[in-house]
Amino acid sequence: MAWITGHWHAKSMWGGSGDEIYSAPSGGSIIGLFRYVKDGKLSLTEILHYEIENGNVILRLKHFEPGLKGREEKNDSVEFKQTDRKDGEFTMKAELSGMTITLVYKRVGKDRLDVVMIREQAGKRSEDTTVFTRLR
Repeated sequence: MAWITGHWHAKSMWGGSGDEIYSAPSGGSIIGLFRYVKDGKLSLTEILHYEIENGNVILRLKHFEPGLKGREEKNDSVEFKQTDRKDGEFTMKAELSGMTITLVYKRVGKDRLDVVMIREQAGKRSEDTTVFTRLR
């Protein structure tokens, strides 16, 4: 997963733009920050913490509204568990309020990262792909 290290930018994401910044691996973890801007204003921030548990990657993230107002309770986070991993690609899955969310991170060349988000709830499925370009 070390290939994800760096600053990634998506020009077009849900009607706005997004940035993901990931640290280099250290201490069995990668720390990330996500920022979503729509109509020129900050709309959402996420803090992401990837760590290894029992040989698998676990992603714990917290959402923040503008003003750093947390969506999750103080000691809670959304937890994604690794379901698949290949060279240049990994898949994570979480259950959230009756919805299954799957994230597929795909490295497409040195400077492109595609993130596929699949939402499944009550027999309905939606899928969005966001293309990020490495800035640094």
